[in-house]
Amino acid sequence: MPDCRLRLCWAPAGAELVRLGHEVFGLRRSAAAENELKAAGIQPLYGDVTRSETLAKLPREFDWVVNCIAAGGGADDYRQVISRARAT
Repeated sequence: MPDCRLRLCWAPAGAELVRLGHEVFGLRRSAAAENELKAAGIQPLYGDVTRSETLAKLPREFDWVVNCIAAGGGADDYRQVISRARAT
């Protein structure tokens, strides 16, 4: 039985947590990194932090959620995501 369930999106940290016996889920916008996540023992989830309808479909039963958000479009997109997150 794992110590806790985590959702995070940074594969190196997730792989270490899996190694320590935790159940880890990795959030990605697309399935492009699915094989990398699975190889590290991370269970892939798909959603986009800029599209709330994709996040609404994700499981919610986690002990911890670690967000490491990086915008694919550049600094302005990143600032927009952070601004939205602060408003909620």
